Amino acid sequence: MMEAFKKNWITWLGILFVFLAFLYFLKLAIDEAWVPPVARVAIGLVLGVSGAFAGYWLYRKEPSRKAEAIAGFGLSLLYATFAYASFSKDILWSPNTLFISIVATTLAISWVGMQYKMRILIFMCVLGGLLTPLIIQAPESQVWLLFFYVFALNAMAIYLSATQDWKELRIMSFAVTVVIYSLYYLYFDPMSWGEPFFYLTAFFVTYFAGLLLASWRRNKDFEGLNLYLSLLNAINFAFWSIFILEQFTLAYTGPALIIGLTFIAAGAFIYRLSASGQPTTHRMSVHQMVAPLLYAVLGVVVIAIAVNDLGHHYTVAGMHYVISTAIWLFLIVLFFAAGHLVKSRAAQQISMAAWGILMLYWFSHAWNVEWVSWFGLPFIPFLNPGALVWVALAASGFVMSRLLMRYAAQEQDAGGDAYFLEKTSMFLGVASHVVVGGLLTVQIQNIWQAYEVAFISLNLTLSIVWMVYALLLFLWGAFTKVMVFRLLGTAVLLATSIKIFFWDLSQASSIQKVVFLLVAGGLTLLIAWVNKRWGVSGYANENRLAAAEEVPAAVEEDKG
Repeated sequence: MMEAFKKNWITWLGILFVFLAFLYFLKLAIDEAWVPPVARVAIGLVLGVSGAFAGYWLYRKEPSRKAEAIAGFGLSLLYATFAYASFSKDILWSPNTLFISIVATTLAISWVGMQYKMRILIFMCVLGGLLTPLIIQAPESQVWLLFFYVFALNAMAIYLSATQDWKELRIMSFAVTVVIYSLYYLYFDPMSWGEPFFYLTAFFVTYFAGLLLASWRRNKDFEGLNLYLSLLNAINFAFWSIFILEQFTLAYTGPALIIGLTFIAAGAFIYRLSASGQPTTHRMSVHQMVAPLLYAVLGVVVIAIAVNDLGHHYTVAGMHYVISTAIWLFLIVLFFAAGHLVKSRAAQQISMAAWGILMLYWFSHAWNVEWVSWFGLPFIPFLNPGALVWVALAASGFVMSRLLMRYAAQEQDAGGDAYFLEKTSMFLGVASHVVVGGLLTVQIQNIWQAYEVAFISLNLTLSIVWMVYALLLFLWGAFTKVMVFRLLGTAVLLATSIKIFFWDLSQASSIQKVVFLLVAGGLTLLIAWVNKRWGVSGYANENRLAAAEEVPAAVEEDKG
């Protein structure tokens, strides 16, 4: 196709000028009323059918580019006539008439083009059909017919381009459709956002699915032209979404989130397709990873734009911090899960680093988040937006930590070095426990503030809660047999003890302090018992017992 264009570009330019001359003559005839409306349609149909038939007849005698060009020129006139009959105020074909005409003609052209491989004919036909609405403008009441007309031509172009690998067809149809949409918006200046956004979404979905189909048909090759057009399609959708919705002072968060998640899902889909033909022991090449990685990165960037917009609309009570953290946490967990499924350590490491950054972000803003009154109650502990974020952050950290510990065990069994996995798992576990401590502190503070609790001091209650928290850390250290959790529990216990002696007991004595000290003493003794029972000595006892059990077994083997 490109070679033919290079050799005959002057001819193609002349044909384009002739076609545009026909369109402008038709427009002039309409404006000046030279020919009755019905006669204009009849003349257009006759010329279109005659050109298509003449080209087909010449092609049957001897296949040539000239025959295809004549047939394509005739079919372009046919589409121009359909457009005129549908958009002209003098005729205004019914929607059913346009639907039947366009669908029947498009199906016929598609079938003939596929059977005879008439690449030039299809290109000229689609180009002429798409150029027509740029000259013969539809009235505002017929805009939806205009976009159905454009959609039908695009569907044919994408399908034939995907099945026949005619790249120039998808490039041309995409570029001209972008121009049509831009001129439509500028010319009609829509009074509401729904209609232009619907057409934009249809345009995006059509090319998104069509380009994936074209890549799949090309032996699952998702790089190159299709990837480039997909990125342009996303940029076009994102730009117009923001532009349209901002014109009507609406949040563009929803559309941006949809497109972001769509591209992330597409990246995962492409990865699975690309990896499906690979042996289980074979790693994908860098070349194969380009497309899924770019789709995923683009999705994350669009979601970042969505989160930023959401922050401008929900700043009351710090809810933008809650929403932003929740969305990013969802993406991080999704990315980690994808890395787990495809066994990609790099994806898991990136998600864990992102989790750590998100935890720091939440800790720096969580104290500015106010609670929300639900069900007629001032405050419900652990059932508030902020609390749910605390819980989700801690839970995801614990899950990732346990999975990493499992990976470390598998690495050791395989004779590898599991040092990095063990340390990362430990870091996530400690950080998750710190999140739990933050959750408990915030919930206690909110309860005292919401219900104006006066029968017991907030400071005393926080100290008791932190004592319980230290006990939980010791128990977790005993369960996991990881020394660092005991060290963290020790740090919490010491910090709480300092707070008790230098802050909580500095005021006058009261019955509250007596009860408080008894509870604190009991918790401290319980921590000491746990530390002694399952601490270092406990581990040593277990090791000695295990060694004692191995000795008789070894003796029996020697006897044998």
